[in-house]
Amino acid sequence: MFWVLLKKQLLQLNQFYFYNPKTGKRRNPASIIGMVFLFLLVFFSFGMAVFGLSTTLLVGIAKAKVYWLFFAMMGLVSIFVGVLGGGYTAYPTIYNAKDNDLLISFPISTSSLILVRTVSVYIMTVLYSAFIWLPALLAFWVVCGVPSVLSVIYSLLLLPILCIADVALSCLLGFIIAAISSRVKNKSLTTIVFSFLFIGVYYIFYFRTDYYIELLTKNLKDVIAFFDTKFIVFKFLGEGAMGNTLSLLYFLGIVVALFLVIWYLLQRSFIGIVTHTSKFKKARFSNKDIRTRSVGRALLSKEFRRFWKCPAYVLNAGFGIVIELGFTVFLIVKSGIIREYLYSIENLNPELDLAVYLPGAIALTLCFLASTNAVSAPSVSLEGKSIWILQSYPVEAHKPLFAKEQMHIILNGIPAVLGAITMDIICYVPWYNMILTLLFVLSFISLMGSLGVMSNLRHPNLNWTNENVPIKQSVSVLICMFGGWVLIGILAVVFLISAFFLPPYIFLSIISLFFIGLCVLINKWIRTKGATIFATL
Repeated sequence: MFWVLLKKQLLQLNQFYFYNPKTGKRRNPASIIGMVFLFLLVFFSFGMAVFGLSTTLLVGIAKAKVYWLFFAMMGLVSIFVGVLGGGYTAYPTIYNAKDNDLLISFPISTSSLILVRTVSVYIMTVLYSAFIWLPALLAFWVVCGVPSVLSVIYSLLLLPILCIADVALSCLLGFIIAAISSRVKNKSLTTIVFSFLFIGVYYIFYFRTDYYIELLTKNLKDVIAFFDTKFIVFKFLGEGAMGNTLSLLYFLGIVVALFLVIWYLLQRSFIGIVTHTSKFKKARFSNKDIRTRSVGRALLSKEFRRFWKCPAYVLNAGFGIVIELGFTVFLIVKSGIIREYLYSIENLNPELDLAVYLPGAIALTLCFLASTNAVSAPSVSLEGKSIWILQSYPVEAHKPLFAKEQMHIILNGIPAVLGAITMDIICYVPWYNMILTLLFVLSFISLMGSLGVMSNLRHPNLNWTNENVPIKQSVSVLICMFGGWVLIGILAVVFLISAFFLPPYIFLSIISLFFIGLCVLINKWIRTKGATIFATL
């Protein structure tokens, strides 16, 4: 039974490469080869980036000849990436799998079921860790040479050993998410919060990589002392990779002990969490007047509920909102440094008038950030096979479409307005240019919202089996995102050329009117032809 379950789990794990999620049918051989080639291309691209980082890191370490420190640090990074990726896999694979109830009802031991699920998580963590460990090994052999045959063998053996630690910590992370989700009413909100935390940690580490490398080279003795005392486990890893058998055995023993502890925790908690029935306070009837809403507000409220209940929708179509808000906070915190930088530019170039360029630069920057949020582009396709419910509403066909467009404008408009006002105040932009900047940004967001609905009506996909398909693989999303970037690039060139003979308020006014005109035309199409298409989907 174990091998049957393992075969089923491996097929389910790799079904994306062999089955089309849009149709549920098996891919043809050419498509399968293309998917495998795409994966190898991603692996190679990421591996080259890690290779470059490793060679930079080895410059300081090679001078001090503390080679074990390199393996210790790259092992730490490998585990970090493996847990970051494995955490996303562990929760849906072990605790939130769709067939948990069915398999529990079979005469299968809990240990066998957990082991099968853990093996699939282990396979995924091997892929994530290999992205770091293998390019790092290659960089070490190129820069420092091969220390010994034993070192090569041990360093290669450390990849599957590292992944044991990865899978243990990933399962622990999955356990924490599952324990919280089983006691929280809004489970999708829990997924969204944890996802944003993971992504935030990743980007903080990524953008501060150069700082950490510089800190390492300047404080190498302190780093060595840190690993000698507080992170002695990773010193064993580093010495094991250099060919020290005893250190390798120490590290293996610690990793296996960690896994056994997590395995015991999984066995003790699995059935309880999977079969847990959330107990929330029941709503009691109270005799009071029912609040009514207008048709537009009711449809808009429905769209927002759909948005927040779909983590994939929030993370993929709305992640730019977090970037915009983070950008605004960054501007506020670093406002003094930004002003000093602008003053230094003016002092170095007395003939350069920044007041001519700042309004347009601010407007185009905010538009670029807003263009990363394709909220309206997959909104029609996300109705799926339940679109008949929306079509059966006793409202005009264009009103649900306008509600989708309004949600896009609200979600993108609020952070964009905050960012524009903050930048205008920091850069001392005159009040009339500030108003035109806001008009420029809001008209662009409105245009992208209406364009998203229009393109999704012309290229709908209602036969998906996974919500990620219309969100990530939609033609309309591709049109809106890349179309927005191309439009901003063209306008940036036009703005730089026009700045020689036109004041910024004229440029902002003309382009804003252009955006508004296009938006009016697209909305007219949605009200007439678009509504007809929607009613017959």
